[in-house]
Amino acid sequence: CYNLLQVCNLFFDHGVTSMQDIIDLSVIVPIKNIEDHVDAVFKAISEKLSGLSFEILATDICSTDNSVLSALNSIKEQKLNGSVIKCGSDIPGYALNCAIDKAHGKYITFVFPRKLFLECIADYYKDAVAKDSEFVFGTAPSYIKKDVIISDDNTALDVFDAVTYGKLTCDIASIMILAESVREKKIYFSETLKYGYSEDFIYKALIKCDKISVSSAKMKRTTDCEAPKATSEPTDEKKCFERIENILSLRSILSSSNANYKHMYNVIMQEKLPSCILSCVDTLLKEKYTVSAIKNALRSKGYDGYIYSGRYTSRRLKRRIMLWKLAPHLYK
Repeated sequence: CYNLLQVCNLFFDHGVTSMQDIIDLSVIVPIKNIEDHVDAVFKAISEKLSGLSFEILATDICSTDNSVLSALNSIKEQKLNGSVIKCGSDIPGYALNCAIDKAHGKYITFVFPRKLFLECIADYYKDAVAKDSEFVFGTAPSYIKKDVIISDDNTALDVFDAVTYGKLTCDIASIMILAESVREKKIYFSETLKYGYSEDFIYKALIKCDKISVSSAKMKRTTDCEAPKATSEPTDEKKCFERIENILSLRSILSSSNANYKHMYNVIMQEKLPSCILSCVDTLLKEKYTVSAIKNALRSKGYDGYIYSGRYTSRRLKRRIMLWKLAPHLYK
């Protein structure tokens, strides 16, 4: 069976998708232990993208079931343009980067079988081409605040601020990005993070892309063929702290003297970073960590020094910071 998989993988990886012409879209599908759902997901993708030239790149994240074989069989039986990639790593970012490197599409999008947003992909592509965008995403109506005006007049900096201050939401399962920008601007997933890798990618795109569009297409889940949610593990310090380290790593990208970068740096340090740290505090409190244990952990990592406010800090966050510093036992 292992030899058969190797042969099939070589065939699909180098036979069907080895093309010189750029196609419209590369759909990257990370798979892990979803053998019974792969075929339905691929069929749904094919139905929603019937008017586009596309390829499916299924990238396996160390499945222990027959997900890889199911994906190979599905591509063959449905006569899809696609490949299955066994990257040999359980780091999601590494698997997704392997697929990005093999993508032939002008644009790249990600389809997560456990969280499907298929209804809007074709509309995103139309918006991206019409507006010559590098990065396109949609946002659920419930996440659009009343004071946010979404229009073509919004600059990339406007969108960055709206996402950071929680006025818009950007979900990795509902984005589209220009493949050329990914490679030229090195917008790749972190290959060290198991948690927070999607947020890391989104912020790199928001920082490095100049032409960003918020699509008018409505985000709508395709729930009839979604794979069931994976069993979640209790959140510990390591998971929380990986998210904080991820935000801190953005400082190296923003070290330029560019005026926009200076603004983004201040927003990251005075809003995003302290908000992320306090979100970790919230999570650890829910996991029954004591206040003293949390404070000691933050102090040992030096994170407590980043819990401060400034002119770029929102009012709500300022109140949270003050309460945590002055009355941590009352903080909830």
